[in-house]
Amino acid sequence: MTVMTDRHDIAAPDVLWSMTGGIARITLNRPDRSNALDRALADALIEATAVCAADETVRVLVLDARGRNFSAGGDVAPLAGDRDVADRLTVDMTDRLHQVVATIAGLSIPVIAVAQGYAVGGGLGLLCAADLVIAAESAKFMTGFGRIGLATDCGVGYTLPRLVGARTALDLILTNRVVDAAEALRIGIASRVVPDADLASATDELARTLADGPRQAFAAAKCLIRDGATLSFPEHLAREQAAQRALCQTDDARNRIRSLFDGPTASPSAARRTSSG
Repeated sequence: MTVMTDRHDIAAPDVLWSMTGGIARITLNRPDRSNALDRALADALIEATAVCAADETVRVLVLDARGRNFSAGGDVAPLAGDRDVADRLTVDMTDRLHQVVATIAGLSIPVIAVAQGYAVGGGLGLLCAADLVIAAESAKFMTGFGRIGLATDCGVGYTLPRLVGARTALDLILTNRVVDAAEALRIGIASRVVPDADLASATDELARTLADGPRQAFAAAKCLIRDGATLSFPEHLAREQAAQRALCQTDDARNRIRSLFDGPTASPSAARRTSSG
């Protein structure tokens, strides 16, 4: 199907796309295959995430999935055949999926991933690339790679230890044990857990809150956190100072600061109309 938006037409049967009020939504749409990641779905994700990276009217990205499970991971059945074919497929699919997770992780806007059912392997990689993960109480997470004789891909070997710590990441990767939603929240895979019936409304509420927030400040905060691991503390402090100096000059920050002391002179939506913040 072709998904129509105000500014984009995305022909993608395996990925649904929509945008309303600055909130973009990318939905995995292979529910009959537990949203297993194949070439067609990967190509659709490349297209949809590229739109989010290029369109300045997108203020928040929500990544979710139709069906009982978020994603069962890569569609690995073809890898059991001819070795040369398996090698070409491995290169082809990892190239595509790694482009997707790199784009998601590098977006300047907040990215919310929404998990229900199982998130396994590459599906877990998509969640780990997001900024926030809202999980249903019934959600379950598993690395899954080791049970089919593979190491990590989709960035899991990089993102997971940065979320949960190296020792816990190794535990999850080496044992392939299933993590329930409560544990995922405790160790840092999930940002919040809600009853299954409240998953959609909780996601919408958070997305709207972030869409009304300060875009430039969010982008700066993401950059500071992302780059912080590679900087010395003095270097990080200098980056923070530079970011604050730049943000203090924006109309968005000035309106929000004034509203604290002079009353609500500008609502968040009004602030957006008067600045690029």
